[in-house]
Parts: sequence; C-alpha cells; structure tokens
Amino acid sequence: MLKQRILTTTFLLPLALVGILYTSRALFATWLGVMVLLAAWEWVHLMRLTLNKRLTYLLVIASILFTLYHAPTSVLLGLCLLNSISWISGLRWIWHYPKYQQQWHTPYKMYGIGCLLLIPTWSALLTLKTIPEHGQYWVLYAMSLVWITDTTAYFTGKRWGRHKLAPKVSPGKSIEGVIGSVLCVLCISSCVGWILADTFNLFTFKQALYFVCLSLLTATTSIIGDLFESMIKRASGRKDSGTLLPGHGGVLDRIDGLTAALPIFTLLTFWGNLYAGIQ
Repeated sequence: MLKQRILTTTFLLPLALVGILYTSRALFATWLGVMVLLAAWEWVHLMRLTLNKRLTYLLVIASILFTLYHAPTSVLLGLCLLNSISWISGLRWIWHYPKYQQQWHTPYKMYGIGCLLLIPTWSALLTLKTIPEHGQYWVLYAMSLVWITDTTAYFTGKRWGRHKLAPKVSPGKSIEGVIGSVLCVLCISSCVGWILADTFNLFTFKQALYFVCLSLLTATTSIIGDLFESMIKRASGRKDSGTLLPGHGGVLDRIDGLTAALPIFTLLTFWGNLYAGIQ
C-alpha cells in the first residue's frame, strides 16, 4: 500500500505543479473543474445513486462552475465564507457521530453538502490564482500546507500514535499524528514568514505572525475535512471514495482536507490583505 502511495504521488506531483504554476486562469479553472467533477462523481457514488441521477448531478455542478468563472471575487469569497461557517455543523456531526446522522445522511441533503464542499474549494483556488503576479505561489503554498499536514499526520501517527482522535469516524487517526503535523506546519510557516519578513522585507512582523496563525488554522481545518469525508464513507459503508488513484483511493480521498482548509485560507488571506506586499 505504501509503495503504491509513493508511486502514485511521484506520478501526480509533477502534473499538479505544472497545473498550478504554468497555466492560465482559464486553463487552471478547467483543470480544477475536471478534478471537482471527478470528486463529485465519487460523492454520488457514495450515495449509491442511479447513473442518470449521477450524470444530472455532474451537469448541475459543471453549470455552476461555468457561471462562477465570470463572477466577481466578492461572490467567490462569499462562497468561501459560507463553506467556512458550515463547518460548525460539520464538526458537531463528526464529534457526536453517529448520533446526528439522520440530520445529513439523506439524498437531498447530501446533494447540498457535496455542492457546499466542492464548489467553494474550486472558488477558493481560482481566487488565489487571480492574485496579481504571484497567485500561483499562493495556490502552491495553500495546497502544500494540506499535503504536509496529511503526510506528517500519517507518518507521525504510524510511528507514535497511541491515542485515537475520533475512533468512531476514523480509527486510524491519532492525537499524536495531529500534534506532529501541527508542529511541522508551525516550523515551515514560521520559516517562510521569517524569510518573507526579514530577507525580502515583504511582511511586517504582524503580517508574519498572522501568516503563521493562518497556516496553523489551515492545517487544523484540513484535518476536520479529512474526518468529515471519513464519516461520510463510514456511513455509506465504503473504505475509499473510489479507485482512481492506487494507494490513495479516489480523488475525493485526496482533496477532503482541501475542501475545509482552502476556503478559509483564501478568505483570511484576502481579509488580512497578506498578498499586498508581495505583488
């Protein structure tokens, strides 16, 4: 499993870097749209819907994304805010699972939850990409935070994990894994913030501190997104959302942390005007 995981990552990582760093806004939006539609297909697969209903759902998602491509930044940030607020309920459902399962595990509610997860994630990435001159690096940093959190939590938990984080939702995740991932992100974001503030003089001290706090919040939120998808899979009786990525499961399995972390990262990056000094 680990060997498959590494091989798949080795293949996908260069493709992801090219997509993030060297594409136009239109091509980036299209590339992201394909990923979102693949994840949406897996989402309705978890719901065990008929083929016609799955295709209809994908058509609805695609239509919304096409419309939003021409929407102003304020609308995209509004979707990020809506997503961020919704995690209050998501965290409650995770914490008390399966007590409140009847509140969300019905087909029509799952339709809405899928939209609320995937569409703001696409909106967040597209908004970051449009930051003048250096948008691609904001996208890369935000996504790297989630990947680093997931990877360090996996290996730290595998080595030192003793106390379960949410055994009813995801028995494999541990408190030690979370601590290890948060400490790793703290070190990385502190180094990046210090370099941008001290070496390049692009951040003030307050901006650098805000940047580190935002990075830690993003990492923590990504864990909630991971747990939420684990809860959905457990309620649906599935181990993985799909089989498209050997060793990783499906596309949804790879972007679960992004669905929670990226909207709030984008929202607070714009709210704090962090990118202003880096233009």
